[in-house]
Amino acid sequence: MNKHSHFAVATRRPVAVLMIVLAVCVFGYVSYQKLAVTLMPDISYPTLTVRTEYPGTAPQEVETQVSQRLEEQLGIVQQLKKITSISRADQSDILLEFAWGADMNEATQAIREKLDRVRLPRDAKRPLILRYDPTLDPIMRIGLTGPYPLDELRLFAEEIVQRELEGEEGLAAVKVVGGLEEEYQVRIFEDKLVSLNLDIQQINTRLAQNNVNLPGGRLYEGRFRYSIRTLNEFKSIDEIGAIVVAQKNGVNLHLNDIAEIEKSHKEIEIETFVSGRESVEIEIYKEADANIVEVADRVRTRTLGLPEQRAYVEAKRARGESFGRRPDPQGTRRLSSAELLEVRRKFAEETQKERELTNFVGFKLPEGCVLELLTDQSTFIEQSIEDVKGNAIVGGGIAVIVIFLFLRNVGHTAIIGITIPVSIVVTFAPMQLAGVSLNIISLGGLALGVGMLVDNSIVVLESIFRCREEGDSFVDSTVRGVSEVGGAVVASTLTTIAVFFPIVFVEGVAGQIFGDMSLTVVFSLLASLAVALYFIPMLASRGLGDDSEEDERELKSWWSLSFFADSWRKCASSFVAYFAWIKRSPIIVKILGWLLMPVIFALLLLSLPFRIGMCFVGRIISLVFRILLLIVGVFALLGKLILTAIQPVLNLFDFAFDVVTRFYKGLLNWALDNKIFIVGGMFAVFALTIVFVFPRLGSELIPKVHQGEFNVELKLPVGTPIEETGEITREIEEVALDITGVKRTAVTIGTDGDASSGSDEGENTSMITVVLEEGSTRESEQIVLEELRGYGADIPDLEVEITYPELITVKAPIEVELYGHDLVEMKSVSASVVKAIQAIPGIVDVRSSIQKGNPEVQIIYDRQRLSQLDLQLKTVAELVRNKIQGQVPTEFQQRDRQIDILVRLDEQDRLGIEDLGEMIVNPRGTIPIPLSSIAELQVREGPNEIRHLDRQRGAIVTANVDGIDLSEATLRIEEALVGIELPAGFDYDVAGQAAEMKSSMDSLLFALGLALFLVYIVMASQFESLLHPFIILFTVPLAIIGVVLALFLGGWSLNILVFIGLIMLAGIVVNNAIVLVDYINNLRRQGRDKVDAVKSACLARLRPILMTTMTTVLGLIPMALGVGEGAEIRVPLAITVISGLTSSTFLTLVVIPSLYLLLDYGKFEVNEEAALPEVASAEA
Repeated sequence: MNKHSHFAVATRRPVAVLMIVLAVCVFGYVSYQKLAVTLMPDISYPTLTVRTEYPGTAPQEVETQVSQRLEEQLGIVQQLKKITSISRADQSDILLEFAWGADMNEATQAIREKLDRVRLPRDAKRPLILRYDPTLDPIMRIGLTGPYPLDELRLFAEEIVQRELEGEEGLAAVKVVGGLEEEYQVRIFEDKLVSLNLDIQQINTRLAQNNVNLPGGRLYEGRFRYSIRTLNEFKSIDEIGAIVVAQKNGVNLHLNDIAEIEKSHKEIEIETFVSGRESVEIEIYKEADANIVEVADRVRTRTLGLPEQRAYVEAKRARGESFGRRPDPQGTRRLSSAELLEVRRKFAEETQKERELTNFVGFKLPEGCVLELLTDQSTFIEQSIEDVKGNAIVGGGIAVIVIFLFLRNVGHTAIIGITIPVSIVVTFAPMQLAGVSLNIISLGGLALGVGMLVDNSIVVLESIFRCREEGDSFVDSTVRGVSEVGGAVVASTLTTIAVFFPIVFVEGVAGQIFGDMSLTVVFSLLASLAVALYFIPMLASRGLGDDSEEDERELKSWWSLSFFADSWRKCASSFVAYFAWIKRSPIIVKILGWLLMPVIFALLLLSLPFRIGMCFVGRIISLVFRILLLIVGVFALLGKLILTAIQPVLNLFDFAFDVVTRFYKGLLNWALDNKIFIVGGMFAVFALTIVFVFPRLGSELIPKVHQGEFNVELKLPVGTPIEETGEITREIEEVALDITGVKRTAVTIGTDGDASSGSDEGENTSMITVVLEEGSTRESEQIVLEELRGYGADIPDLEVEITYPELITVKAPIEVELYGHDLVEMKSVSASVVKAIQAIPGIVDVRSSIQKGNPEVQIIYDRQRLSQLDLQLKTVAELVRNKIQGQVPTEFQQRDRQIDILVRLDEQDRLGIEDLGEMIVNPRGTIPIPLSSIAELQVREGPNEIRHLDRQRGAIVTANVDGIDLSEATLRIEEALVGIELPAGFDYDVAGQAAEMKSSMDSLLFALGLALFLVYIVMASQFESLLHPFIILFTVPLAIIGVVLALFLGGWSLNILVFIGLIMLAGIVVNNAIVLVDYINNLRRQGRDKVDAVKSACLARLRPILMTTMTTVLGLIPMALGVGEGAEIRVPLAITVISGLTSSTFLTLVVIPSLYLLLDYGKFEVNEEAALPEVASAEA
């Protein structure tokens, strides 16, 4: 034994090795508690939105006076990848898309500095920077219902719910939707304005001047200092109506003389319902970099309370007890001082307990109000994570069972099985340092690596067994066994790790996904390598067979563990003997024995620590060893019991393996005799697969995920009033609620005035969110969809579209970006593109950002006429706006709320276009001048929005695919667009997921090539040969054959996860070939003939190759079954690895030996001292 080998430290310093492992495991567990939890890696595009409100303006004015000015400054921010602006009536939104990895805090600061340099119109409000994309779905939607009017429900939502949540960490916005917003309305009569020569702006000024609270400085008088304050805010509607707006013949004219004043509500723009009940909805948006699970958990706790809080409140209300009770003073007068202090102490404790258990929003709402969680993206995410964890645990169990079937030794299996949890727990520490979150990709990487984690331990332990069988002592066999295979184990691990280095060259969504998985697998493999080279040898050197005298001297530091093992063995043997005695005894004794068995078992357990404690006083550190061996002992005991029960299965496995071995021996002999045919056939199969099968595979960016809910978006003709839209929507909602499998619905009718949503949303649109019962499947979801689509098809002029919540932020599958300046021609081009795409089979839901605009009245002023009448165009335009739209000159202070006071003409004076034409535009003139005498009123269709793409006017046509793959759809679209004749100055570009997929696939293919190059470099360095790594690399095309055929037969498409699996396979499948070729070379160095060495090596390595392959493949079976939430994302990766590794393994055992004989004509220097006893076993 080489006592100076660095692997000998595992036998010389077992306590130190164990302490290091325990320390790293503790740090790993602590890191696990702190890891962020998400559904996917952070693949949300790094975006910021700059929103600017410009009241009373049309999209054209917003474009020229706000959006363009902002674009000029924001377009030069560093790391900006794309800038898009949307100019709508009254509002400008500029979406800034940054490069992956950009520091959003620095970007926000840079944007603030640029905004300070922009000069905007006086009426434009200050631009706001939104740390989220307002077009995305909220992470949570909470419905508030109750027996109160909608204006009161809205007030409760704003005053209680919104205020309580706005301070929570990670929240970007808490938005209240629906209900009725309070407003004081001053409706002016036009005829009285004309008769009294009053200007509506004069009334606005008087209202603002008479509603003031102003400080007036300080006044000193003697020793006193007085603060001067003017307190003249409105206290009631009567005060508003009593203000003097003018004088007529010495008589004061009050506001209520010329107007009607009442407390009402703002115009209804949006309505919300929960399962048919009127409601107010609270939408929760998180910051772009916030953890969705943590944010949602805080919001749930803050609003709905913890289970114990809800139980406390419900129980107290059920008993009819009130909250905040005080002690009865009459009852406390008869108590002594001590008793009174005790009563007060208990009351203080109860008060504190009540305060803690009622500190949530739901309790603070008025009685009868109910908060209902409508949608919560975090629930799906948490369930998906739990499913992946379950898959990993089941996969690990299957891997351990496979190892046991091959090793047939419970103790050895337990030792290898320990490497799985140890390696996984250790992995969490570097994950936390690297900023990797717990998501279905990183956990999928762990689940993928569960089978691979034991590969190194299997090889090391098998080598130690072999050395032990040759007669070496525990310590000698451990050190020599690890030394012989240590280099190969390190090399095979490095080849697997090498494939992950090209991650730095992978761009886009693929890079973000591949990053988390690659880091997770690398960390876990490095952990398993360290465990296999040091921890496993330390355990193996202490647990195999009997100790020799030399071992006893070398194991001096381990005597306490040996003593404990002997103690545990004697206790277990005593209990087994007692059990056997009962079994042989008469029926009476047997009954008594069974009754006394718990007592006997307890005495044995109590005697164990007593016996050990006599020799272990003060040796606290040995407790760790006892626990460790206790685990192994329990496994061994359970294994012995199970072994008898499954003996028939083991016999069947032995028979099957013997049949496989004999079959493989005959197949190998035939293959080596026909090696040219074998190699040529492999090349032919690979070529046929790539040429004929591969092009038939579909493609997509990321598979769609079934989440148990979907949205039904309804659209009626533009101009449909919200009342009619609501009536039709509620009919469809009732149909949905009657369908079996639907849990609840949430309805939104219309759109919020400040919502940054689609251009075609308005009073004519609505959305029904349908939440299915728990445990729903994609098939049950399709049944509900078909019923709703069928009902919607019977309603004339109704468009129905099904959408899904965006848990993963990716663009639409198909996006065609159109560029051009002329809006009229842009509309025509957009219509042509939509028509061309709609004609393509397999492409559905085609929409353009240019929709039919709302009808508008365009006022074209006669400048000559205005000049003759001494009127200013801007003054007249503002007057018209103030009379029709109205103005909020001041606000009514009600407690801590500000309620708008809106001033505009009475509804009877603005009923239609005729009333608009008769509107007087010179309120103080001697002769009234109507608007129609100085302007032409034209009814036209105005644009809903004007969009800029990278500072050019443009439009976007989006579409989904159905029944065809994304690449085929893109190709058909490009062919269809070639036939469209574009006007001068117009161009188009195909973007969306198609462009992202092309970018990701190109970078992944480059990464795959680079990975193969790195694997070759590692193997060439190991073998000191250029030929043998070349031979080993042929396992990769063997794996590709299996992957392509499996995807084709299973109906799966190519996506990012499949390509990531292929890159991982490049590092996995070569391992078996490395072990095989390395063993062949070792046999040849012993002087064996090349053919004989190949045959012997193949037969000798058949068992470990099948063992390592089956642990990985069978360990992935739970992940490949597609059970649980988010399975659509896990399945492609598992199928890729299973099919590729399976085909590569079986073909490697035949093709690689044949290829070796064909290409290798070199000679080896014979090393007669080399000892490879496996040859004897192979020949046998």
